[in-house]
Amino acid sequence: MESYSGFSKLYDKLILEDVDYDAFASFILSMKEKGGSYLDAACGTGNISLRIAPYFKDTTLIDLSEDMLTLAVKKLDSLGITTRAFNIPMEDMRFEESFSLITSVLDSVNYLIEDGQAEKFFKAAYDHLEEEGLFVFDINSSYKLTEILGDNDYVYTSDDIVYTWENSIEDGIVEMYLNFFVREGRHYERVEELHHEKVFSEQELIDILHRIGFKDIESWDSYSEKRPDDETERITFTAWKRRK
Repeated sequence: MESYSGFSKLYDKLILEDVDYDAFASFILSMKEKGGSYLDAACGTGNISLRIAPYFKDTTLIDLSEDMLTLAVKKLDSLGITTRAFNIPMEDMRFEESFSLITSVLDSVNYLIEDGQAEKFFKAAYDHLEEEGLFVFDINSSYKLTEILGDNDYVYTSDDIVYTWENSIEDGIVEMYLNFFVREGRHYERVEELHHEKVFSEQELIDILHRIGFKDIESWDSYSEKRPDDETERITFTAWKRRK
């Protein structure tokens, strides 16, 4: 079962109820001087791209889901923003040019569940940043994945959508089985999704970033000026490519 294969058309309806992309974008843009080239890795349907891209001279999108990527391109096209889009794994990106800003939001890094996969992505991000370039990404925290999701199940209902969310955790990997019923006229269409996220500790990722060569690495409670604590659910990281 391919993640996001049938989910792309539901994604915005569900995610925009819970995620403040304007706050995400404001935080990111406050960190980095405008202009230059921008890369959004695991861009999804482009909700962060369309808020950041207008401040940069060109934008590149990467996503493993062709459906998601198509929606992202359409959104940016509607704003008159020309993009390059690539349906590839973010850890496998290979471009000749460098970028002043690279982002990867909404726990995309947690999806890198194979050994060494996250480090490979971080190295690719480092190699594609120009000097004084900024890398911003976030993860679902260990607390959220183990204590909130873990082996727990959830049910969501609205006028048009009903879904169940069944979780199980084993060996540091959370398996999420989502079963959607979407109203289509008088009937409901069923969409199934299977996702896996890896539990990373904050320090584990900071150590990898340091090892690769990133400087001035900082972590935040989501996209705010607060520092993470033991009950932070989303940890955001900012890391710079610098000479010093």
